[in-house]
Amino acid sequence: MKSLIAEAKRVYEEAGLDCGHGLLPPAEPAAIERISLELSLRVPDELRAVFAVHGGQDYIPPGITGLFGEHRLHSPAEIVEHHKMYADNYLAAFASIPAFPPSADDPGHWVPDLIPFASWDAYSLCIHATSGDMWEFLPSSGLIRHRPSIAAVLEEVIESVRAGNEAQLGAMR
Repeated sequence: MKSLIAEAKRVYEEAGLDCGHGLLPPAEPAAIERISLELSLRVPDELRAVFAVHGGQDYIPPGITGLFGEHRLHSPAEIVEHHKMYADNYLAAFASIPAFPPSADDPGHWVPDLIPFASWDAYSLCIHATSGDMWEFLPSSGLIRHRPSIAAVLEEVIESVRAGNEAQLGAMR
């Protein structure tokens, strides 16, 4: 993960983008463990690997300015805050936890096993605590994108920039 993040920052800089700006030093192990304790979820190894490089990213206005293109990396404390916000507000509309993963014809919904680790505006990149799959969640629309991993997200954004396009994810799921 360390080399992939370094590659992303290099590609962003070469393209004149500020996506690598405002990145924080590595997260302390205790801060990562607080995610597990507060949310009663296992923090996936891939997210731990990201935090071993950067522990978050300073707030930046919405746009193409985050480590994950449009999405800036949250600190461990912000992850807990966002997860609790979704748990307290979004799930209130359902009588029970929605089915997960969603079928191809179902827009899907946020579930408590999704850990929101990066966002821009109302869009959140979430990693599933058990499978490690990455989902992009938009409260008004559901789960709008799916990728197999955080690495796949970074690789897709890097390739987009190399092709002369915006630093963002492509096709919906």
